[in-house]
Amino acid sequence: MSQLSDKILLQEEGAAQPQFVSRFFKISLLIFVTLGLLAIIMLLLTNRLRSEQKNDSELMEAVIGTKTNLSESHLWLEKYLMGYSDIDIDGIFTQIDTVREETAIIIEGGINEGADEIRPVRDPELIRRQARLLSTIDKFTELARRRVANPAESGIGTPLDQEFDNIFYKIIQEVEGIESLLEENEVLQAVQFNRFFWGILLTWVGALFAGFIIFQMVEKRRLLLIAARNKAIAELRESEKRTVMAQKVGKIGIWDWDPNTGDLVWSDEVYTIFGFTPCEIEPTYELFLEMLNPDDRGEVSASVEAALYERKPYKLDCRIIRKDGSEGFAEATGEVLFDKEDKPIRMLGTFMDITERKELESKLTKLATTDPLTGAFNRAKFDDLISMEVARAKRFAHPLTIVLFDIDNFKLVNDRYGHAVGDTVLKTIADIIFKNSRATNYFVRWGGEEFVVIAVETDTDGALKLAERMRSEIEAHAFETVGKVTASFGVALLAEDDTVDSLIMRADEALYRAKENGRNRVEV
Repeated sequence: MSQLSDKILLQEEGAAQPQFVSRFFKISLLIFVTLGLLAIIMLLLTNRLRSEQKNDSELMEAVIGTKTNLSESHLWLEKYLMGYSDIDIDGIFTQIDTVREETAIIIEGGINEGADEIRPVRDPELIRRQARLLSTIDKFTELARRRVANPAESGIGTPLDQEFDNIFYKIIQEVEGIESLLEENEVLQAVQFNRFFWGILLTWVGALFAGFIIFQMVEKRRLLLIAARNKAIAELRESEKRTVMAQKVGKIGIWDWDPNTGDLVWSDEVYTIFGFTPCEIEPTYELFLEMLNPDDRGEVSASVEAALYERKPYKLDCRIIRKDGSEGFAEATGEVLFDKEDKPIRMLGTFMDITERKELESKLTKLATTDPLTGAFNRAKFDDLISMEVARAKRFAHPLTIVLFDIDNFKLVNDRYGHAVGDTVLKTIADIIFKNSRATNYFVRWGGEEFVVIAVETDTDGALKLAERMRSEIEAHAFETVGKVTASFGVALLAEDDTVDSLIMRADEALYRAKENGRNRVEV
């Protein structure tokens, strides 16, 4: 049994993957992937925001530089127009052109950082303000060149001077507007950055918390499953003990056979039934057949074939040969399991020792059909036998004779020597009859001191010889205590129109004539 239960436990432990754990693993994996992707997106947005913050900071520096350079150029230009002769007017216009080019670069592509990386300005309002600044710088440059070219018309207080100053102050206003816009953007970006930062932090914390909760749930469920499995294993072990005990008490073994590989597993009780221990032999189907009585191997083998190929479960009794050579009886059962393609994959069955039952059945049958004193068949068995033999003799036209005999003066024996001595006489006469009658004949105690021999396949002459031989053997035997005992015989051959009753009646009439004619004789 242990081999079968271990096999079942291995299969269960290898196949029992809890669906609950698998389901929560998928859920937790989905949550982690989702939160991870969200965190990555927020991180990318944060990096972009930081990049924009850096870009705006660089823009702020560039705008401040524009204001400073233009203010310086405006100052030197005023000095030049006031008559300072040591001022490099070409350098002033070069500086103004440089400021204009840098402003154009800012508008067109943003700040050129380091290598060739260019981050364009994305704020529409900032782009519009920078465009106006560029246009104002162009107007400023134009007026500056007109003033230098026409000193007489550009003195202090002239319309050109006033227009020039207005343009300059407009540049300052544009620059300050850009500065204000950048400062507002910086504040907003700082707020957004904080939001993104805390969002990422909370997302990761949420992911860790969710992972912890899921882990606790899965771990709790796993421990419950382990406890349930351990309980099931303990119950299976306990059930196995009870099953083993029941098998020993009932002498029932279990077997499991794979007809494709030939692997055969026996429970311990099967070994015991055949007289072996589990370590002595390796069970195979061929070995199993060898341990059956040769006359029963064909029937068992045919039953197995019918179960495999005709889906016929079987149950039959067979004789077994034990390890010590003794013979017993077993009840064998078997049934086949098939796969979806209708191919046999496994055969299961039981093997039960029924030797004691068969012996008991034999004893009960003997008690029910034989006379306990003499060992001859009793009157009830005679009724079955004579009916069967009369029917067969008539069907096949074979001779059948009955010999009815009675012990002479048997009442005197009982009266003079007692019933114990009378029983001994009856046993002795029964032994004489058994020795002088063929095995195919039936010997029956008809009742009291009367007996019947059903002589199968025997005609009148053969029955007379049989009766005479038995009579003479009884007469010649020296009975203990009693001495000489004789018997009278009546013989009747089955006629075509005979019934059982008429046949018995004619034999009884012949016996009666033997008694009337002096006893110790045979009459037909």
